[in-house]
Amino acid sequence: MYDCHRTEQLLESYVDNELDAVVTQAISEHLEGCAACNRKMENIRSQNELVARTVKSVLADNSTLRASIEAATIAKHQQLFQWSIPRVPAWATVAALTIVIAFISILYLPRFLRTYTSSLFKAAADNHITCIREAEAPDWARTQAEIIQVEESFIGRDRLVPMMTVDRYQLVRARVCMLNGQKFLHLVYENDGGREASLFVGQNKEGIFGDRAVVLDGKTIQMIHVSDLNVLSTQARDNLVIVAAQEEKIANTLLLSAVSRLSA
Repeated sequence: MYDCHRTEQLLESYVDNELDAVVTQAISEHLEGCAACNRKMENIRSQNELVARTVKSVLADNSTLRASIEAATIAKHQQLFQWSIPRVPAWATVAALTIVIAFISILYLPRFLRTYTSSLFKAAADNHITCIREAEAPDWARTQAEIIQVEESFIGRDRLVPMMTVDRYQLVRARVCMLNGQKFLHLVYENDGGREASLFVGQNKEGIFGDRAVVLDGKTIQMIHVSDLNVLSTQARDNLVIVAAQEEKIANTLLLSAVSRLSA
């Protein structure tokens, strides 16, 4: 069962039905006995309903505005005995549409970007777990020469990622994978105890979004927890960098080390 801190981090995704069955069940069990978390969940639901009603109201107001303009135009036509109905003034249509689009963007764009980021991070966490099960798959590059060749073909000869990080985590294999339909270079680091950390490098098309960002060593880093993993992401030049690891120290160090090399 999850505690209040873990449950609060995932409440928005829980309300939107974005979590897998195991996590959903754990949160449901916690909510059954926690009044405080239930209140927070109801607040999220109330805010979502308010947004939906507000957008619906704005769209209805736009329809009313257009109907009023058309009615006034027809009345003018009847008074002047013209043969054709004047078209709705372009400025009125543009103004109405601009208001609606701007309002919807303000309300929904942050939520869409947050959903995209959560989905991408979950994909990275799932891929990290899958790669542990598929450690012997034939498509992994394993020797240093093979790994460097995969890196060079994906991110360029002059920006190689670190081969080793703190606590004796060493780069052991690499391959290209897909996260949310986007290609990423996936590099796996392993320590003497058999623990693994994943580093994903892809093209930075969308940037970093969301409300869980922190600034670390001058870099804006997005941080969330997926299951028992720390998942971090940031930008490095034209690259999007994501790290998944159980240990927060390893995740931080690996991310900053990769960003330093990719930004050089």
